[in-house]
Amino acid sequence: MATLRIRNGSAADAPAVVGLFDEAVAWLVARGQDGQWGTTPWSQRPDLVARIHAWARDGGLRIAHYDGDATPLGALVLGAHPPHVEPIDEPEALRLAP
Repeated sequence: MATLRIRNGSAADAPAVVGLFDEAVAWLVARGQDGQWGTTPWSQRPDLVARIHAWARDGGLRIAHYDGDATPLGALVLGAHPPHVEPIDEPEALRLAP
């Protein structure tokens, strides 16, 4: 049985992460739940594609994958809070080894 792993992401992962967001948007739209991200795939929104590339460039991107297969199954981003989110007093995550 394959083991789920989390690794540091890189610029090479950005297109796959865009694809994951496209899948999420399609899934939400199919269920009539387009209030969060709308109906336009992220791949068609240059600002969001640029955001994903920035996550990868800035070192906060983490990728979930099966051991022995680097294909992204999911992604997590660590970094500064967005303007609409209140800051916290302590870190929420541990650093992964490179």
